Amino acid sequence: MSPTENKYMKTIGTIEDAPTCARLWKHFYPRSTVFDLWEVREIFARHFGRRHCFVVHYTDEKDNVSPGENGVRLKIKDSDINAIDGVLPLSWIEEKKEFAFFPGETWKDRTWLEQNKIIAPNKEVMTRLIHGIPGAAELRYLCPPPWETGDKIGQNGTNAPVTGSMGEMHIDEVGYLFHPANHGIKEEQYPAYLLGFAGKSRKKILAEIHAIEKKGVKFRYNVLEDIELLFQFNQDNFKENGYFHDPRFLNAFRELAQMLHQKKMLRVVTVLVDNKTAAVDMAAVWNHTCFFLAGGTSRTVPGIAKLINLHHIQWACSHTHHLGDMPLEEIHSLDFLCGDFGWKERFHLSPRPLYKIIVPEKGHGYAPLS
Repeated sequence: MSPTENKYMKTIGTIEDAPTCARLWKHFYPRSTVFDLWEVREIFARHFGRRHCFVVHYTDEKDNVSPGENGVRLKIKDSDINAIDGVLPLSWIEEKKEFAFFPGETWKDRTWLEQNKIIAPNKEVMTRLIHGIPGAAELRYLCPPPWETGDKIGQNGTNAPVTGSMGEMHIDEVGYLFHPANHGIKEEQYPAYLLGFAGKSRKKILAEIHAIEKKGVKFRYNVLEDIELLFQFNQDNFKENGYFHDPRFLNAFRELAQMLHQKKMLRVVTVLVDNKTAAVDMAAVWNHTCFFLAGGTSRTVPGIAKLINLHHIQWACSHTHHLGDMPLEEIHSLDFLCGDFGWKERFHLSPRPLYKIIVPEKGHGYAPLS
């Protein structure tokens, strides 16, 4: 093939310098969820200190890189960004000798940040990005590709892969959302939501909550210092199995709370029972969605998790509760994320599957990072 024919070769490369990776993220990611925000990702990247490896699909107009030479390490100038049409942001997990989705905030073989997105205009580019990963990888909590819909991505509970060959994408975990608009209109939404429960179930839940309310229940909102109580509850309940057992994650989360507070995005809900703190939830409000990022409950108050979760749902339906200094924003949905502790399906939340891709060590790429 002549140089002229090679001039506009589509190829794959990796970018490892942090400033360029930051520019790529800010340029390509849509900022539709709180997890898309560079400010959020950067905090965890800094505290975990993983090595960046962003796989990019681009049009080579200078070096005439052939398909057999895919995997070159690139230096991208700002003027070159328009040549890129696919991005798969990775971090190298040294202790596992494999890649994870950026920023690689792993604990007990799991990451925490979710709704991860592979930027690709079509299945072909996405497949090439996956094949361009320079080693083994475990990519978790992925959003389905926009060109896959319906049963093809397991919306009816199936676990069929959504891409071919090495990039098969299977259901990882299921996130859960609450949409107030699905339950009547305006002030009637919350009563309509409660009527969606079977009579015996509704009676049992409300009786449990009323028993707590008899002890005296108070709420306070957006007290930043209550985040420390959340951490303590969480560590008491999960001990070494919880993310907050890792000081890197704990310190990143503290900084995340500060950042969200400064940007007027933080929502903290604290429940006091008999004048003692019984539960604390931390959320971020972004793009008309309230994302519940973490929570902690006292083991001395059985049923307190049901009370605070119903409180969130009632708030989303009515906006009758004080929001502190956070600007009032119309809430279209509550996102309770992944991790089902048994209550999310029972509370009639809407499931949203997320996906994972496992890439074994393979010989078609260049050697893993050393």
